[in-house]
Amino acid sequence: MTGRRAFIVGTIEIPGVIASEFGLSGGPFGFWTTMNWLNNAVGPYGPDVWGYVGIGIVLLFIGCWLVVMLVYKLMHYEEIGFAPSPDDAGAGGGTGLTG
Repeated sequence: MTGRRAFIVGTIEIPGVIASEFGLSGGPFGFWTTMNWLNNAVGPYGPDVWGYVGIGIVLLFIGCWLVVMLVYKLMHYEEIGFAPSPDDAGAGGGTGLTG
C-alpha cells in the first residue's frame, strides 16, 4: 500500500513539475493546465488539493479492505479454519517447554 501511495503522489507531482518548469499549458483535455494547477494549488486561498489526494488514498485503502472482505466471504475462507495440523511440532497439548 505504501508503494501505491508513493506512485499516486509521484504521478501527480512529476507532470506538475514538468508543466511548471517548461511553462506547458493546455494539451489534450487541459492535461498540462490541470497538472500545473495540482502542483501549485496549495495555499491559504487555494483549495487544499493534497487533502483531497489524502482522502482518495484513505478511500482506496477502505475499498481494498472491502474487496478483500468480500472475497473472503464469497470464497468461504472462514470454513477452512486456522488450527495447526496434528503433524506440526508441539501440537497435541504437550507439557510445554519441559517435554
